[in-house]
Amino acid sequence: METKKRVLFVFIASFLLVAMLSLVMAAKPEGDNSTSVNESAKEAKNMTYGQCVVIGVEAKNACYKSVKDTYSSCKANATESKECRTSYKSDMAQCKKDFKSVKNECRKIKHNFFETARYAFA
Repeated sequence: METKKRVLFVFIASFLLVAMLSLVMAAKPEGDNSTSVNESAKEAKNMTYGQCVVIGVEAKNACYKSVKDTYSSCKANATESKECRTSYKSDMAQCKKDFKSVKNECRKIKHNFFETARYAFA
């Protein structure tokens, strides 16, 4: 008699768990009529830490490339290479600071268990 109760309890608990997970998976994203700003904010919210860092690295590389291009054109056109070098160093330092701030913002990304499970199975 005890085993029948236990089997019935496990069956009911399993059924409730499957029903709850299917409701989480079927839940619609909030605000389908959002603007592009809201969509980008939603994408940032749904990002993982790795995706956020990849976007930061791409921005850092673009920043480095523009600083290097500016430096090479400055060297070609200027008589004072010291000014170009000083500008280059400060611009590169700013790129690094920007990347560090992006990484710090990425660390703030947290998902609850159900959101993580929903995106894992989608």
